[in-house]
Amino acid sequence: SIKTDEAYEVTTILIMNTILYALALIGIFNIISVFIARTISNPLDKLVGIIGNIANGDFNARVDPQSTSELQIVGEAFNEMIQKIQDYRDKLEDYNKTLEKKVEERTISLGRANSFIKTMVDSLAQGLLVFDKKGTCSELYTKACERLLGTKPTGRNLASLIKVEDRTTFQEWVDNLYEEMIPFD
Repeated sequence: SIKTDEAYEVTTILIMNTILYALALIGIFNIISVFIARTISNPLDKLVGIIGNIANGDFNARVDPQSTSELQIVGEAFNEMIQKIQDYRDKLEDYNKTLEKKVEERTISLGRANSFIKTMVDSLAQGLLVFDKKGTCSELYTKACERLLGTKPTGRNLASLIKVEDRTTFQEWVDNLYEEMIPFD
């Protein structure tokens, strides 16, 4: 007859071997899972870093496609997106420079036109004065007007300058002027 200890010894060895194999398999699976996780997380970490660079204005940063997986597709699409953003940004800067130049040219042109108009107005012998809807005189007036009024009318109220007694009637007259403006077609 076999003793109980001897009978259980084989069973104990089998249980121990099974536990060792199970632990070995768990260890191998853990190592494999860490490797797989790193192959996914490392490219994602790099992508997050590049996104941070782009958020700080570095549009020259690019993703280095290293694998043939879905992450490579994401990296290539990301690089394409960055290139398009950089192209749009460059175009916007060019438009801005062009716009600045056009504004400068137009400002010079308007300055010349205003100077010409001022010269033409100043050459008139009659009193001519431009005022807004509230009766406030603009900067456009003739020297004859300045002589007639005895002062520069710019920014002053016309009713006060010509000493209007009935301001209500005067304001109605101004309102009527602006109600039916002269067409210059």
